[in-house]
Amino acid sequence: SDKHGEVNMGFAGGYIKVDDPILLEELKSQKRIRAVIKDIVDDKLILLDPDVNVKKLARELQRLGFMPQLDSEQVHLTSEGRYHLSLTKEDLYYLLGALQFILTVEDELGTSVTDDRVAPLLERLKPDSESSYNLHFFAETIAKGFHKKFRSAMKKKVGEATTKYKKQVSRLITSTSPRALSKYSFSGPNPSKKKGDIKNMIDFAIDNSFELEIKYLKASDEKVEEVVEPESVDSDKLYAYCEKRDSYSVYSLDRIQQTRLL
Repeated sequence: SDKHGEVNMGFAGGYIKVDDPILLEELKSQKRIRAVIKDIVDDKLILLDPDVNVKKLARELQRLGFMPQLDSEQVHLTSEGRYHLSLTKEDLYYLLGALQFILTVEDELGTSVTDDRVAPLLERLKPDSESSYNLHFFAETIAKGFHKKFRSAMKKKVGEATTKYKKQVSRLITSTSPRALSKYSFSGPNPSKKKGDIKNMIDFAIDNSFELEIKYLKASDEKVEEVVEPESVDSDKLYAYCEKRDSYSVYSLDRIQQTRLL
């Protein structure tokens, strides 16, 4: 007789749950399926061999005309309609960090854009154990990193919009009033090809809101011509707005081969 408490254990590579006996027979009749069956329990549950690629088998079943419903490896739906997530420690760090970042942004805005759903969700996701200190620390660090990048991106976006608006106003004023200076007011050659003349022309264009046509040599050795509105020069870099691309770019002064006032 069996010893009391003795149970048989083993390894399986997945399962197929079947409630219809006819469907079970259809599955067993398929050579591809029959070859990977480890055992059948109560004529309802097919246990698969340990080395079976379940995702590949699901695709094979679909090709044969069946409609397999494959469980996610990371998300499991219980019979009560609850989802269980399988996350790595790093995944959880970033999830909690992202939620904390949302709360930080809402706090700055002074209003909730998530209908106050994030704060309770964040609390539910936090582990209760004392060992969760590291989790909170890394999640908070990630949230601060997100916020810093967000502030930087918003500052750049607002700065670009403000500059673009000022340029539009400047053009409007220029077009409705006589201009004191013209491109002929520049004392150097137009176009300019020498470094000194190019730098002088750029300064003139910045001071008097002129557009320039530049011939530029990219790092890839590609030669391009662009019409830009110079904004500022920082060391050996020109910061300028290109209306055609509707964006700002940085140009190396050493790579500008020619400038022409428009």
